[in-house]
Amino acid sequence: LAEKKGEAEKLTLALADAEKGFKEERDRLQKAVEGAGVVALKLHRAIAGSELCGVGLVITGSPDRGWIIERLALGSSSFRSGVMRARDILVSVNGKVVSGVALQELNNLINGPEGSFVNIQARHGERGAFYDVALKREAAPITFTGVAGLDALQEQGQEGCKAVAALHAELKLLRENLKSLKDESKKQASNKEVLLEQKAEQESRLSPSNAADDQEDLLKELETLRTENRELARRLAKESAAKASAGAVGEDDWEGKSAHSGESELSMASGPDSCGVGLRITDLAPFRVRGCQAGGAAEKSGKILAGDVLVAVEGVSVGGLPLAEVRRLIVGKAGSRVEMRFERTRGDEKREFTVGLIRAPPDGRKDSARDSAKQSRPTSLELGKTGTDLKEAVSNVVDLKKRLEATEKALAEKKGEAEKLTLALADAEKGFKEERDR
Repeated sequence: LAEKKGEAEKLTLALADAEKGFKEERDRLQKAVEGAGVVALKLHRAIAGSELCGVGLVITGSPDRGWIIERLALGSSSFRSGVMRARDILVSVNGKVVSGVALQELNNLINGPEGSFVNIQARHGERGAFYDVALKREAAPITFTGVAGLDALQEQGQEGCKAVAALHAELKLLRENLKSLKDESKKQASNKEVLLEQKAEQESRLSPSNAADDQEDLLKELETLRTENRELARRLAKESAAKASAGAVGEDDWEGKSAHSGESELSMASGPDSCGVGLRITDLAPFRVRGCQAGGAAEKSGKILAGDVLVAVEGVSVGGLPLAEVRRLIVGKAGSRVEMRFERTRGDEKREFTVGLIRAPPDGRKDSARDSAKQSRPTSLELGKTGTDLKEAVSNVVDLKKRLEATEKALAEKKGEAEKLTLALADAEKGFKEERDR
C-alpha cells in the first residue's frame, strides 16, 4: 500500500508537470494563432522535432472498414489544399487502393522525402464525389489528439489561418488594383504626350505662315499657266495668219518645197522587175505622206492622203527603221501585193487604217500631190495641235483653281480638327488629373 501510494504521488507529480507544460505550450500556441496562422505552423514544427515528412493527415479506421480522415493538421499541405475535409474516405495513394492495407503500410505510402509529392484519391463521405489531389510532403506539424481543450485550440488556429488567408487575398486584390491604377496612369500620360505631339504637328501644319506659303505657290503656278496660255494664244493667231497666206501657194510652189523638204519617192525600182506604189514620204520618222505620184497605185486607191503617217508595212513596224529599210519593204516585184498601215489625225481624233496596194509602175497621169494636199490640209494639223495645247492649258487652269479651292477647304477642315484636338487634349488632361488624384 505504501508502495502504491508512492507510485500514485509520483504519477500525480508527473501529471502536474505535464499539465503545466501543456498549459505553457497552449499559451504559446494561442499567441501564435492570434498573430498569424503561419507562425503557429512553425511552432508546431519546432515542437514536433521530428524528421518525419507527411501531409498532416490524422487517419482512423482499419483495413477491413476502410481508412477515414479524422482531421487535417493546422497549416499542413492537406489543410491548405482547400479540397480535403474531415470525415473524407481515403480511396487510393499513388494509385494503390488502400482498402485492406495495414496502417504501417499506409503510413509508408503517404510519408516520404521532404519536398516530394503524394497523389491521393478520396471521397467526400460514403455518397460524396470522388476527387484527386497532389500534396507536398513537409515537416509534419504536431497533431494533438486525446488531450482536452486542444480541439478548440486547433479550431481557433484554423479560423486564424482562414482570416490570414482572407487578408492575403484582400492584400493581393489591393496590389492588383494599385498596379491597374499605375498602368492606367501611365496610359493616360502616354495619351497626353501623343495628344500634345498631334496638337503641335497640327499647329505646325496649320500655321498661317505655312498656309500663306502654300497659297503663294499655287498663285505663282496659276500665273505661270496664264502666261503660257497667252503665249499659246499668240501662236494660234500667228498660225491662223499663216493658214490664210498658205491658201495662195500653188501647185508649183508645193512641188518646189517638197523637193527640198526631205521627201523620198517610193516608186523607184531597185531592179528590172521591181517597182513601188508611187508614194512620197518624208526621209525621217515619223514617215509622213507628202503626196502620191500621178498614176501610181497609192494615187489610184484614193485612200491615202498627204499628212497620213506610215505605221507598218506587211505587219512590220517602221517607226524605228531607216528610210532604206522602209523602201526595201515597200518596193517589190511588179504585180505583187503589199499591205500598208497608216495613222490619220483629224483634230483630237486619231485612227489607223490598212490599205492593200498592187505594185506597178505609174501610168503617166498627172501628179495629184496638189489635190491630196488640198484634201488633207497639212497646216490644219498643226493648228489642231495648237488648239489642243490651248485646251489642255485652259484645263490646267481650271484644275489649278479647283486645287486652290480644295486647299482652302482642307485648311478650314484642318483648323476645325485642331480645335477638336485642343478640346480633346483639355479633356484628357482633366481626366488624367482626376485619375492621378484618385
